[in-house]
Amino acid sequence: MPSGYSEFISAIKSKISSQLVKTRMSANSDMMLMYWYIRLAILHKQSLESWGTKVIDRMSQDLKLEFPEMNGFSTRNLKYMRKFADAWPDIQIVQRYVAQFPRRTNITLLDKLSDSNH
Repeated sequence: MPSGYSEFISAIKSKISSQLVKTRMSANSDMMLMYWYIRLAILHKQSLESWGTKVIDRMSQDLKLEFPEMNGFSTRNLKYMRKFADAWPDIQIVQRYVAQFPRRTNITLLDKLSDSNH
């Protein structure tokens, strides 16, 4: 290899790794905001039209059929989405802080908050 190649490829690899982390964080943030919006929509319909929990079961089935390549639309996850936004109702807080954590961390936090409320 030519002189300086090792440093060159190392810098390229470093840039790629750095960008991958930024991309994953951005995607995670976008997903957290999407979950927050879904919760808001569910809560809105449940409060205005007295929709029960059976709607969440049906919603789960419909979303899985429409987006089979995506995970996260189980009844349990939809209920976590609702719980997520109940815990953090301010979209500004979600955008600025909460959406920066991985989804699994948010679920753990929600479970701990629920446990401390009992």
